Amino acid sequence: MRQLLSAIMVLLLIYSCEPYVAFTEPQPVDKKTLSKFPSKIRGTYKDSSHINTISVSKNHITKTSKWDFKINKNQLDTNKARIEGQLILDLETDRKIPFTLDNDSIQFSVIQLDTVFELSKINILKKYKGYYFLNREYGESNWKVEKLTINKGQLTISKISNQFDLDQLREITNTSIDTAYTFTPTKKEFKKFIKSGGFKNNIVYYKVK
Repeated sequence: MRQLLSAIMVLLLIYSCEPYVAFTEPQPVDKKTLSKFPSKIRGTYKDSSHINTISVSKNHITKTSKWDFKINKNQLDTNKARIEGQLILDLETDRKIPFTLDNDSIQFSVIQLDTVFELSKINILKKYKGYYFLNREYGESNWKVEKLTINKGQLTISKISNQFDLDQLREITNTSIDTAYTFTPTKKEFKKFIKSGGFKNNIVYYKVK
């Protein structure tokens, strides 16, 4: 079990180490800040793997990730975990994980809860031509931006993280330094970046309720 949980943490670490691209102010610069998520976006969505569930409320986006496992009872490291009734007790963290038995196998789930976005002074929502932009402040004049699109029950969250996006931003903003990851586009330049196909890294969710 510990090996499986460690594998999950490695995957999360890899995911968090994507190239970091930032802006010096919330985008688009000429659009007003929205005070809430519109009703047409609110709801619950799942990705195609059925591992991740996104919930959009008036002021929040939260994500629940659930991994299901099935291991032989002999694989349980009794120095790090033990069974107490219908629970697996992690001896290192005191975390208790419910499980069920299937012959000689233990079936259990690992659930992770995250707040993806919460409207505030440092989490700003803007809109431009049907796109919604999630702006998160990381330190002074350092904003990470993601694009949210809704279309016929399909919610797409798009990130800037690949070389194409970086090259486009550097070209559009006339940034010649190859190590530059922070940009100050004009409103015209940012809109050009969108029209050129920016925000290439897409995660798609499908509405369930």
